Amino acid sequence: MRLAVIIIAFTTLLLNVGCHSVHVTSNWNPNVDFSGLKTWSFAQSTADHPSAGSINQDDFFNSRVEYAIKQNLSAKGFTQVPAGRPASFHVRYHQVVNSEMSIAKLNSYAGYPDDMDMGMGTGAPRNSGFGLSEDPFVDHYMQDTLFIDIANANGSDLIWRGSGATNRGGGKPSGSEQDQIDKRVDKILADFPPS
Repeated sequence: MRLAVIIIAFTTLLLNVGCHSVHVTSNWNPNVDFSGLKTWSFAQSTADHPSAGSINQDDFFNSRVEYAIKQNLSAKGFTQVPAGRPASFHVRYHQVVNSEMSIAKLNSYAGYPDDMDMGMGTGAPRNSGFGLSEDPFVDHYMQDTLFIDIANANGSDLIWRGSGATNRGGGKPSGSEQDQIDKRVDKILADFPPS
């Protein structure tokens, strides 16, 4: 029974730690010469772009994301120009929140195959299992994904996209909301421009 309590406590700890980590992906057009990019501006949302109908965005969220993007790109040597002025590239972002589910099952030997006697010579019947249940653990959670898109100079073609997904819930992460968004944006833009 004590083993079951330890496993459940460890699983809960992993889920809570995982709730605040960011899973990052990026993709880009390999035919683009990113070395020529110098100036940038925020692109205007259009009806055919996901940012026009993004989920769960508000003015506070938008200002924090824009601040984080400005800080990151400035630190990389890019210069922001006012909207409407010519720029080497345009930046757009949007957030999507989805309901997700994960299922984990512990078998009667706490993860060992059912047909393994573990060399204990106990003579215990197979599947006797130390009192652990074979019922699955089901976890429902909300996954929040922030996308940052980089478009070409005229804003029509996507040349780079990065995303950072994190799970909501499981306790309050440390730091201010701006600090959390700064770290998330830095992780997403870590591979921009691609080498």
